Amino acid sequence: MLIFVPQVKAIDLDEGPNGQVLYSLHEGDSHLFDVDEHSGEIRLLRSPGRPDEHALLLVARDHGGTGNFSVEMGRKRKTLDDWCKEHEDLQIATKDSEGTRTLVCKYCNTEMVTDPAKKPYDRIREHLMSSRHKKFKTASKEAETAGTSQQTLFDMSCRQRAKETEADGVIHDFVRALAYSGISMHQADGPLGDFARKYCKAAKTMPRGQRLRLKYLKEAFDKDMEKIRDDMRDVKVSVIVDESPDITGVPTINTLLCYSQKNVKKHVVLVDVDRVNASNSYTVASAVSKALLTVGKTWKDVVAVATDSAEYMRKMVREICQAEGIQILHVKDIAHLIHRDNFVPSDKLHWECRKKR
Repeated sequence: MLIFVPQVKAIDLDEGPNGQVLYSLHEGDSHLFDVDEHSGEIRLLRSPGRPDEHALLLVARDHGGTGNFSVEMGRKRKTLDDWCKEHEDLQIATKDSEGTRTLVCKYCNTEMVTDPAKKPYDRIREHLMSSRHKKFKTASKEAETAGTSQQTLFDMSCRQRAKETEADGVIHDFVRALAYSGISMHQADGPLGDFARKYCKAAKTMPRGQRLRLKYLKEAFDKDMEKIRDDMRDVKVSVIVDESPDITGVPTINTLLCYSQKNVKKHVVLVDVDRVNASNSYTVASAVSKALLTVGKTWKDVVAVATDSAEYMRKMVREICQAEGIQILHVKDIAHLIHRDNFVPSDKLHWECRKKR
């Protein structure tokens, strides 16, 4: 609690003041206080049973001349410590350049005016009520709470899991970038991987190429397939299927699905690559059925099938339509048609084209 001690001074108004103004206390106050009769300085006595509050009556008398005098009474000027006690948002700082002490705001570092002639009460109150001061104070309190609060095991595990999830997302995106660009996963062991680990904070723990190929490439593929399944959930699809030997000469059936969405007119995705011992209507139908099942579709969701003009492809579509009791548009490759039953000699084809012009 801040206590203001009154300062009392009696001034002799006689012409040629004789300095005979003397101070005394009321009789009921003499057991609690003592006063210097010449200076008026009041001292508190150590008295047992002293009350917490007491109204003091100070008497000043002029013992000489006409008895004219006036009394001036004021309050003790606040010190910097007094201001800090009254307002907890203020503190005392030392100016480096001058070495003098000054009153500043803890949160804004703004110097406060304490000169009584400059209305310090109003100016300090105005600053403490300002939105700028409140904003800085709130931010400081939040930072202090975050820095000093002890983390629980659950909080630490959640933060660690969030970092791991971010790192996995970056690694999966890096693997996709390599795969879509036709670059081997082993490039992660060279300058390309070093660059990502150096400048991408979340990729600092990225494993080597073999680990990317065995684990992260499959995970990235599975996530992309999950998105494709979600996109195809309520739409019809078209099938593009072709057989061609792989690099080792083994017959391989490639199945692509085509579908449309409201925001994108057409998507074409490769959903299955199946190696077979021989290419015939049965193996092709089995490969396409497996590809449809991968994305949660059946033959009843297929509106068209695009293949080459091989006889076993035609047979495959006929057998599927008969077995499922459905009608599917079969689109055959024009290049194969030209080189099969409907072959047209080049000179005749050239002549027909000229007539159409």
